[in-house]
Amino acid sequence: MQAPPVNTFFSRRRTGVSFIALVAVSVVMLAISANSVAVNPVRIGQSVVTGVLSVFRGIGGFFGDTWNSIAELRRVRQQLEQAQARLVALEQFPIDIVELRIENAQLREQLGFADTLTGEYLAAVVVARDPGNLFSTITINRGQRHGVRDGLAVVALQDGIQGLVGRVSGAASGTSQVLPITARASFVAARLRDTRYDGLVGGVGTTADMLLLEHVNQAARDAISFGEVVSTSGLGGRYPPGLQIGRVREVGGEAFENSLQILVKPIVDFDRLEYVFVLIDSGGAQ
Repeated sequence: MQAPPVNTFFSRRRTGVSFIALVAVSVVMLAISANSVAVNPVRIGQSVVTGVLSVFRGIGGFFGDTWNSIAELRRVRQQLEQAQARLVALEQFPIDIVELRIENAQLREQLGFADTLTGEYLAAVVVARDPGNLFSTITINRGQRHGVRDGLAVVALQDGIQGLVGRVSGAASGTSQVLPITARASFVAARLRDTRYDGLVGGVGTTADMLLLEHVNQAARDAISFGEVVSTSGLGGRYPPGLQIGRVREVGGEAFENSLQILVKPIVDFDRLEYVFVLIDSGGAQ
């Protein structure tokens, strides 16, 4: 009744037992061949043990080398990931350089423009805008603690040309809301620079592409030319005179009407507006 368990034990460990047996036989044969006449049992035992230890050392060396290879592979993978991160950073570097050059050129242009301004002014950066809103406003990063107050005129420089942006409609402590001339609630007393006819420029509200100059005398129809500059007249005291608003694009209105309706293209491209100047002593409404 005890035989089956023994058979089962050896059958499960057949490979290991066979391996040890082969090692033992090999060692014995080596010992016999080295000492063909006299067989020393102690020496044979030592040889067997030495052989077995050599086998286990070989197995241990194999697993040690394998573990070292895995660790080296991990180090190589980490180095590869670090190299990829550096490559991404280097690829971004030229883009950052281009952005810095563009920003530097813009700031130089704004600085040169600031030198031409008379009186007290304050440079500001546009931090938010909503041109799709009929009552849209532009938010700048200057407020009451910087000297900004409601009613002050705001101008900008784009492509070397100064243009009117609008006026401050709400000054908080650190930021201010600017009502652009394109807003429906905006009205600017204006004058045609060459023909000297006065009118009132209002925002259309639905788009920043065009303004509407109204209340211009009908007699100016034949005198007005395409592209003529429209600027502030200074009437009413809300804006100082001479600030460029836009250029004439189309003269409308019926012949029997008393005044013309003129489409004006704004000087300022509000979609590209980044930097502005608040004219502190511009004569804006208090």
